[in-house]
Amino acid sequence: MKLEQLKYELLNGKKNVRQFLRDNFPFIERLESLDSLKDLKLTGISVDKGFIGAEYEATAAPEIYPHVKKNLVAAGITNKNNFITYKIDKGNFSEYIGVRFHLSKIIADLKLYNPHYKPEN
Repeated sequence: MKLEQLKYELLNGKKNVRQFLRDNFPFIERLESLDSLKDLKLTGISVDKGFIGAEYEATAAPEIYPHVKKNLVAAGITNKNNFITYKIDKGNFSEYIGVRFHLSKIIADLKLYNPHYKPEN
């Protein structure tokens, strides 16, 4: 499917956004199926001329954190060439690692909090 058609379907289709992403991008289906990502939320979506962007956040299970890149590659989410660790906020209770991975027409950002993180309500 061409990018323009993907954008049209995303913005005007009858499926919800998460289902659209899972149906069109297999690595999103694999990401959303990982048991080691607790409370995974889609927090943002953008559609630009050259790509679709999806922003996620979750709390990591102990088996995936802090070696997020290695573990996400091992889980088949992406390969090491399409993966960037872009932010590491260490040393406090809300420590997280931010990662970005891209495949074809989509860029996904994942903000992954440490296993002991408890969000404020």
